[in-house]
Amino acid sequence: MKINRSVWISVTDLVSFFSLLFLVFSGVIIRYVLPKGSGGSGQGWRAALKPVLEFWGLSRHEWGTVHFWVSMIFVTAILLHLLLHWKWIKVSFLPRRHRTQP
Repeated sequence: MKINRSVWISVTDLVSFFSLLFLVFSGVIIRYVLPKGSGGSGQGWRAALKPVLEFWGLSRHEWGTVHFWVSMIFVTAILLHLLLHWKWIKVSFLPRRHRTQP
């Protein structure tokens, strides 16, 4: 069974869209919900603030790992998107070679 080119394009677009949304979401989690030092040392005034150690059961480091692997999925989807649209890219952006007719 051969999959139609338009199906490949649709799947690639959906994967890249949802992975981008997740990248934004996980980036916000890493940056604002679990900021650096959220592990806490348990001493002094920082211990009184009770920093957030986990979000949905994952630590800041684990969120960073998930963020990295989703970014790899996103980059792969974008490369596949470019490959599927290569003919249009060539026609639109690369200079044409003019053939001289005899």
